[in-house]
Amino acid sequence: MTIMVILIKRLFAKQQRRRISRMKALEEDPTVFDYDGAYDKMKDAVIRAVLDDCRERKSKYIGPLKQKAKEREREHDIIYERKILKERSKDDHLFADKDKFVTGAYKRKLAEQAKWQEEERLRELCEEKDDVTKKSDMTDF
Repeated sequence: MTIMVILIKRLFAKQQRRRISRMKALEEDPTVFDYDGAYDKMKDAVIRAVLDDCRERKSKYIGPLKQKAKEREREHDIIYERKILKERSKDDHLFADKDKFVTGAYKRKLAEQAKWQEEERLRELCEEKDDVTKKSDMTDF
């Protein structure tokens, strides 16, 4: 036999052993050569962790800040409305014979402002009543 034939037989034997070892590995675990799948699983786990971290974070302070801003805006609107009413009362004698038109939305806004002012007044009364600096005894503790 020539050297070429011997080399081909050895190569064929190596290929046969590799094929057999691959078959055994696939029988034990069908995903043994699924490198892309394993890589995708690793990347999915990392991405999922980052997304969960971003999703779970909620600001502690922005909610109360927005509520305070909304309260200040209401107070500002009420002050502005009072200012406009004072200016109108000065000019009322000029337009006394004219009809006054008020839209439904404006009426709702005024009703909402009155309701908010009443709630604010009640809250302040409760705070005044429960103020510990004005109490002489320690019964509320």
